[in-house]
Amino acid sequence: MLIVPKRTLMQFESSIWRLADAAQATGAGLVVFDQEDRIIYSNEANNILYEFVDFAQQPTYEDVFRACLAHKRFVEAEAYQDPERWLAGALQFRRYHQFAQFMKIYPDQRSYIVTHEVIPGVGSYFSRIEVTEKASKRGALFGPIAWTGLAESRAVSTAIDTLPIASAVTTATGVILDANDAMAALLDARDGLLEVGGRLSVARPAEHDAFLRLLAEAANATGHRELVMRVTRERADTAYLVNVSHQPSPFGRTALANIVVLDPGITPPISPTILATLFGLTAAEARVAAEIGRGARIDEIAERYGTSPQTVRTQLKVVFQKTGLVRQGELVRLIAQISAFFRPVFEK
Repeated sequence: MLIVPKRTLMQFESSIWRLADAAQATGAGLVVFDQEDRIIYSNEANNILYEFVDFAQQPTYEDVFRACLAHKRFVEAEAYQDPERWLAGALQFRRYHQFAQFMKIYPDQRSYIVTHEVIPGVGSYFSRIEVTEKASKRGALFGPIAWTGLAESRAVSTAIDTLPIASAVTTATGVILDANDAMAALLDARDGLLEVGGRLSVARPAEHDAFLRLLAEAANATGHRELVMRVTRERADTAYLVNVSHQPSPFGRTALANIVVLDPGITPPISPTILATLFGLTAAEARVAAEIGRGARIDEIAERYGTSPQTVRTQLKVVFQKTGLVRQGELVRLIAQISAFFRPVFEK
């Protein structure tokens, strides 16, 4: 149901119809508010969710709030204990937050991702996507992918998927927009860092507060800032090293942050083929370089590949000549730097 004058519709239709298409694709209930907080669009799914609201009358957010109150649709007890205070807080939240997303579990055990976002020049929207099955299985990382357009373009995931170390893109409040396989595996381990209700979270409360401050600072940064911290792990001696940086939004309005997590206890392997290509090494020389890069000793390399230590030393000498290095420590450092930029390729 679209309730907006034709002239206004022509101005707003691009944003509204993009949201309507996303709602249709995800089965979400969608309602769009104008800049005076009156409803100008409500889709069929939303009409069913709020069957007691007459959307044809263009009610305001406050009108819908009071209708939900009367029909006992709120999960939070506080809404009934002090409704005016609750309403004032909700209105203030909507006024000062460009984007927010939560997961709510209702008394019938259905789970919803609830999203609020400001649409420049239009107003704002409110959506509810039922994710009961996914929430119970904990099988997916939740994020506003459909609403920011990333489900179609995959502009962010394409970039972070090439990284060999754990990486994710989040909003300023930690809502996960996307994460690569390495980050998904790290979060599944639930040791220091974890995913809670679609948000990237830190297990220890004090560290979580520090992490949220870094996210907010990075998401709204205008220049380069060194925003780093350590995250304590309970099942490992080494802490995660976390780097947070500003991530430009493909849509120019939602503040985003990029998170990269390094586990110092893991040295990313690198394919000898990459080293051979970069430095003109033979297969045997590249193999030696890769082994030295991961910390292997000359005698270990010789034993592994069935050759003599002297042969390995000769091959290593050629590696130094071709890379322009003179010490083994320099080679280790060079390979560590290279491995950070190339997805690991594991040799069979």
